Amino acid sequence: MSAGSSLPQELIAAYNASVSIHLFNTALLLYEASVTFDMEVKHIWRRKTSAATWIFLLNRYLAIALYIVDAPSTFQVSDEVRHTFASLRAYALCSRAWYIALVIFLLSAVPVWIYIHMTVIGRSCLMLSDLLVLSVTWSQTYGIMRLSREHHLDAPFPLTTVLLRDGQ
Repeated sequence: MSAGSSLPQELIAAYNASVSIHLFNTALLLYEASVTFDMEVKHIWRRKTSAATWIFLLNRYLAIALYIVDAPSTFQVSDEVRHTFASLRAYALCSRAWYIALVIFLLSAVPVWIYIHMTVIGRSCLMLSDLLVLSVTWSQTYGIMRLSREHHLDAPFPLTTVLLRDGQ
């Protein structure tokens, strides 16, 4: 068996492991809630309501609700897996015409590529804008500190005072 033919089996195994882990976590959470329910009634429900009561209830029942709501998405195949199998299907149906499978795979990879590059471009723009703000702040602060030294002002200006006063 070649290395290329084991890729679908590895994807299926990874998907099955993910589903198994989600189901195990859900079962463990529900088991723990059912085993400790009598203590919950005794220590939580029969006492006066407080902030700790609300935190406990939100922690317990919100987690259970999220696992139950998320359960259907566990059984859905991700887009990457679906597109990979679509290109493999085309490869098999077109008498191993690799160029058709490659076109299908590349077309299905375009949204992933755009997302990755747009994220990188977006984050780079944000970092560049922060760097520009920092540079402007430092240059203006340096100018003020230089002027105070040139005029021999004895009162030292703390950096925070200069930033707060001149940052408006």
